[in-house]
Amino acid sequence: MTRSRTRRPAARMALVAAAAFFTFAAAGLDASAAQAHDQILEQTPTDATHVALVPDEVTVLFSNDLIEVGAVMLVVDTNEVDWADGPVQLRGPIAAQPLKPNTPDGAYTVRWRVVSSDGHPISGAFSFTAGNSAPSQAQQPTAAITPP
Repeated sequence: MTRSRTRRPAARMALVAAAAFFTFAAAGLDASAAQAHDQILEQTPTDATHVALVPDEVTVLFSNDLIEVGAVMLVVDTNEVDWADGPVQLRGPIAAQPLKPNTPDGAYTVRWRVVSSDGHPISGAFSFTAGNSAPSQAQQPTAAITPP
C-alpha cells in the first residue's frame, strides 16, 4: 500500500504539470490573436506635417471596421482649446472628426480613442500645423483621452 500512495502523488504532479503546460501553451496561442488590434493605415493630415489650409475634418483610416461605441476625437490647439465640431463620425474603418467653422490657422494635436474590431479600445495622437502657422510649432502628442 505504501508503494501505491507514493505513486499517486507523483502521478498527480505529472498530470498537474501536463495540464499547466497545455493551459499556458493554449494561452500563448490566444495572446497573439488578442494583440492583433486594428492598424492605422493613414492619418489626414499626416503626422507632423504642415498644410496650407485648415482642413474641414481630420481622419484616421484603420485596417478594419471600427465598433461604434466610445469613440472620441479631440483636435486641440496650443492652448488646449478643442476645435472638434460635434461627435466623431465612424464610417466603417474611418474615424472622422469635423472641425468647427472658422478654425484658425495654428498648431493642432489630434487625440483619438476608438474600439478596434477585436473589441479592445485603442488610442493615439498626431499633430499638424495649418495656414500661416510655422511648421515647427506643431505640438507634441501628450495627454491621454479621458472618457466624457
